[in-house]
Parts: sequence; C-alpha cells; structure tokens
Amino acid sequence: MPIRLLSRQRLSIQVLAIGGFVAATVFSSAQELTPEQRAQLDKIVNVQRNFDAGRLNSEGTHVRAKELSRTENGGIVASYALYATGFTARLYDLVTIPITPQVQTVDAGADLQLAEDGQLMDGPNDPRVLIVPDFVPGEPLRLGLLSKDGKQRAFVTILPNPIKDIDHGCSLNVIRLLPRFEIALVEATGFPPNAELDFKSDSLGEIHNGKLKTDAAGQVQTAILPFVKGESKGAIRVAIEAPSCKPHVSFKWGTTSE
Repeated sequence: MPIRLLSRQRLSIQVLAIGGFVAATVFSSAQELTPEQRAQLDKIVNVQRNFDAGRLNSEGTHVRAKELSRTENGGIVASYALYATGFTARLYDLVTIPITPQVQTVDAGADLQLAEDGQLMDGPNDPRVLIVPDFVPGEPLRLGLLSKDGKQRAFVTILPNPIKDIDHGCSLNVIRLLPRFEIALVEATGFPPNAELDFKSDSLGEIHNGKLKTDAAGQVQTAILPFVKGESKGAIRVAIEAPSCKPHVSFKWGTTSE
C-alpha cells in the first residue's frame, strides 16, 4: 500500500528536540545571524542529528528501512519496507516529519501491526510498502513508528535521492534540512580517526575553507548555509579532503524541485 499523508499532528517540537544541545559548526554567513536565528538553526540541525543518533527512540526500540525497488526513468521512485525491533504493543501509528522550519508530524498510517519478523503490516499478510516518488536531492524522508498507547517510539531517516560521493572509502553526504536548502547538514564518514580534514565550499564564487576533525570512528558533521547574499538561487560545490581521499559533491540551492 502506498504511503498515505494525512494532516493530524502527533508530536510537538518539544518532544522532537529532546536529547541535548549539540552546537553546529557553521560556515558561510553564520557571522550575520542574530542569536535568535542561531538558536533556530541549532534546533533544526539537532532535530536531524537526534533522529540519526536514535536519541528520540524509546529504550530498546529500533526501526530500519529496507529498499525494495528503485526506478530512475524520468524521476526517482523508490519503495521501502519497514522493520522494527524492541516493540511490545499490538497496534501502531506511522508518521512523517517534513523538513519545515517548525517541526510537525503528518500521519502516514494508523492501526498498523508488526509481523513475527518485525515487518510493519497493514494487516495479516498485508505488508506496508512505502512508495516514495520524486524526492528532491538530499531531502530526507523522516519516519516515526509510535505505539498506540504512547509508550514506545522509534524513528528512521531514509534518503531516496541522496547527494553523496565516495572516494577511496571516504564518504561525503549532504542532507537538505529546509525546503530550499537554506541549511545543509554535511556528513563525512570513513575518514581516518581523530584526523584533521580540509573543508572547502564554493557557492557562486563565494569561497569558504575551514578545518574539521573526525572522531574516533572517522566521522564528522557540520552544518552550512549555502545561500549567497543578494542571490535567490545558485549552486554550491562542497569538498572534504584528507591525504588519502577527496570526496566532493555539488547541489543547487534556492529551489524545491532540483
């Protein structure tokens, strides 16, 4: 059954923002932000980080997405099945969390069940299949599985149309955090642990370079503001470089369809 998008709000920004404050390293025009704007930016970035880190999940619960199919004839259409572990309830609701400035949730299914292997079902022998058409580059599909009694929940992010490059095992991925790419979350994985990396960006000739340091797992994240003052749309090239690898990506900002 295709994913259904209804309009009943389930969670509040206060719920979605739990998990602690994680300061974002921001290049581009961060120096022009007011304290209020910076606080809002941090909140938007932290929502995505909390999803990815599992900080919003109930203890012991987990949801994963399995891609079932993908076609790219005139636009990407992907389908997914969801599998959950650690849940004990009988009935569940599924919600999506769009990338809007104020975090809200939208219904995507109600009175769902879990099969013995954890697959999300509309009913007996009726697996819930999420059909995801025409997602713009870098836009995350953020899903939450909630028990009907409100005691258990878990979240997962899917990137149907990723902005990603891999070079010699080093991976660079960019996630769109607002509809027109006003904020982008840049993720680097597979780099040497505890290493200093060169960050480089070029947005319509506005160049920003800096340094990032990976953690013990060879990972690092940073938020960037791709927009250039006085311009309504454009493109940016982002690179993260180590001596052994130099992945880079390019993407358009100022548009909700590219």
